[in-house]
Amino acid sequence: MSGLTQAGAEALWQRVSDELGRLPRPGVSFLGSLLIPQDEVLLCLFRGSEADVRAVSERAGLPFERIVSCTGLGWQPALPEDHP
Repeated sequence: MSGLTQAGAEALWQRVSDELGRLPRPGVSFLGSLLIPQDEVLLCLFRGSEADVRAVSERAGLPFERIVSCTGLGWQPALPEDHP
């Protein structure tokens, strides 16, 4: 994502958040992202099926090259139900 800034990444996050808010019972949740500006990379972490992640990302206009499954090692992202 050429020229992506923190402000641009935050705007993308807001679009995804808005899209998730439109869903009555989303099958996907957005856990956060990592911006690597020197490599022009934004890694977004979702919980959900590939199909649900793809659908939400496309509707939100989040540009992506691919969606891959991953496993976190040595850390545990906070679950949405962990927060009041």
